[in-house]
Amino acid sequence: MADETKKPFKKKLTITDQRELATFKRNNEDTVIYEVDAVNEDGKKIDKLLRTFQPELPIGELIEFEVTEFVHEKYGLTFTLKMPSRGRASKKDISELRSQVNRLADRVGALEQEVGELRGEAAKEEGLGDGFAQEPQW
Repeated sequence: MADETKKPFKKKLTITDQRELATFKRNNEDTVIYEVDAVNEDGKKIDKLLRTFQPELPIGELIEFEVTEFVHEKYGLTFTLKMPSRGRASKKDISELRSQVNRLADRVGALEQEVGELRGEAAKEEGLGDGFAQEPQW
């Protein structure tokens, strides 16, 4: 059984490599954990077992991560990296945004159709304009 031993702390790291470590079931869904190699702010390699659940950490960028220490009975001491939070949308928020986008797409489609009809009418009127009743120029 995994044991969270300390409160998370923040650490600036530059990720140098990330690869899939293992896949396991969590809440009846496949979850992938990744092994991470990193260096500190001074460029010194971190000689600790680093992991993350985030599939694509930025490689080569100095970023402040939230680091959580875990002691696992089988794997020993590991450190889980988490990118700084940028906020998360709830399923309800996402559903509402999808609905708004769909309504907006419908309105844009209707406007495109109306503009197309107006252009067609304008083109017809231009064709029947002042020059229509004149004699041919040849």
